[in-house]
Amino acid sequence: MYHGGSALGCFALFRDLDPDDTRASMEYWKVLTKETILDSLEGEDISSVLEELLSPLIASKALKRNQVAAVRKALESKVEIGATGAIGHGVAVPHVKVPGVERTLAVFGRSREGVDFGAPDGVPVTLFFLVVGPEDAPEEHLGFLRWIAGLSRSGDFRNFAMHCKNRKELRDLLVEMSS
Repeated sequence: MYHGGSALGCFALFRDLDPDDTRASMEYWKVLTKETILDSLEGEDISSVLEELLSPLIASKALKRNQVAAVRKALESKVEIGATGAIGHGVAVPHVKVPGVERTLAVFGRSREGVDFGAPDGVPVTLFFLVVGPEDAPEEHLGFLRWIAGLSRSGDFRNFAMHCKNRKELRDLLVEMSS
């Protein structure tokens, strides 16, 4: 099991997560609302995309001011060691656990242009899942990552996500692909 390190280690985490694991049966799509689905990311590099992904959690006050700083620091630390969350096939899942966060928070974003996120396969990332989890709930965090792993492995999901016209269609796709 991956506990830190390189981007390839993060790829191994997602490769090893079993999306059919019964613990992955929670309706994780419910965490993603119209406010936390971004259908047109504009960032052109890792830092700007991460800021865009954080913006709905800041605007909604889902993260307290001190938690925003902790999330930024945790994400920056991962980027510094090459653990951007890029898992390949145009998907990245930057994820951190932060003290004081009471429940899993997530943002799903799509970039039409794609961003170099240092993916192991070299493919620019177009689909992003930012996951911020409670430090004391590792099973919940892993369950959410299992759900994302299952979606990410699906070529249909990746293809359909790029053809959705708006946030509503993206959310409908998440619901449909989760049933």
